[in-house]
Amino acid sequence: MSGANLVGALRPLAAKPWLAWVVARVIGLGLGGLAVLMVRGNVFFDTSYYGNWAHGALNGYQVPYQDFAWEYPPGALPIMLVPGLYAPLLPTHPPTHLYFGLYGVLWVLWMLLIDAAIWWFLLRRTSRSLSHPAAQVWLYGLPLLGGLCWARYDMVPAATSLMAIVAAGFGLSRRSGIAAGLGGTLKIWPILLAPLQRTRRAAVTATAMTVGVMAAAGAITLLLTGETGFAQVLHYQTQRGLQIESLVALPLVWMTHLHVSGYSQSFQFGSFQVAGPHTAALGHLVTYLYFVGLFVLSIFHWRFMKRDAGPRLVALSAMGFIFLTLVTNKVFSPQYLLWLLAIMAGACVLDPQTWQPYIKWVLTVCGLTALVFPWFYGDVLNRAWFGLVAMTMRDVLVLGIAVAIARRFVLELSALRKAENYSVEN
Repeated sequence: MSGANLVGALRPLAAKPWLAWVVARVIGLGLGGLAVLMVRGNVFFDTSYYGNWAHGALNGYQVPYQDFAWEYPPGALPIMLVPGLYAPLLPTHPPTHLYFGLYGVLWVLWMLLIDAAIWWFLLRRTSRSLSHPAAQVWLYGLPLLGGLCWARYDMVPAATSLMAIVAAGFGLSRRSGIAAGLGGTLKIWPILLAPLQRTRRAAVTATAMTVGVMAAAGAITLLLTGETGFAQVLHYQTQRGLQIESLVALPLVWMTHLHVSGYSQSFQFGSFQVAGPHTAALGHLVTYLYFVGLFVLSIFHWRFMKRDAGPRLVALSAMGFIFLTLVTNKVFSPQYLLWLLAIMAGACVLDPQTWQPYIKWVLTVCGLTALVFPWFYGDVLNRAWFGLVAMTMRDVLVLGIAVAIARRFVLELSALRKAENYSVEN
């Protein structure tokens, strides 16, 4: 279903935002189920991993960090335990098919509950209007992205990042810092949102709150398992190669399709990666570019906060941050677009006029991503054309939006410099 068709189907429900939400979620989950039935890809498979970890921890025979290295920060485990709280009633090892089936259903319901909380949060700030850009992004983006939105863990850090950005824009620096810190215990990257505040003093306050939340989570985890968990996560991420969906890997994926000698694909760290000459160097390069980009973005926003950046520039810096993260990431799993949808929804709450024109492009990115995975992922892996062309279009569009946002930064800095010169002259 195209973005235009989805919007048209839900428009008659504009006066009933919760009914529109239900219909959109039925469509999204239905598309995920249809992909499974048509053997195009099982977007719900990761729930079996979550269920296995929850079962082991609740029955005491396999505790993350204590018994095995784990790729997630410590805040992930409590989230994964919730749908498996009945695990001690099924103490068999390994877990049974019945357990995994129940866990998978309860996981989806758990993520739908968090999704509903986000929708309620947005409705409160958009006068319950489906025409508001923030509502449009969240309502339409998830079903276009597909069933993986409720099958993957990224719904939770997306929620915390949305709250961090909106709180920052409203000048609630302590709440913003706590939300960013909670997000950091779930997926690390939300901690980088903490300094994106309206004033420099607020940035210091929010960052201190974030550090406090992270330190508390690490201390509790150390007490219970002997590890804080954060070091293991960082080590895991540094070991990853170039995932085939990452933007930097796209030329190399084309080389494998064109049978250029020396390039192939390998399955590592739960995803397919590009293997061949210079892939390790490219991975290091984009990581360096990411940190350089973060430094430049921080300098820009520090300038914005000289007086009061206001909601508009907080939104701009948040959007700059998420596109920098997507463009320079060695890994670009499809569920990462949940991060984008959450931060863009927050940006639209703070500055709807600026971000309204970007909505159609972001929704198109979501639709193209769903075509790549799960529907035509086999094309990407097996040297067929449709899936690769769809992924190329997606990547070009992401890069184009990133360039447009970078241009907005230049314009804002130029306007700020002119205003400061005018103030000095007068």
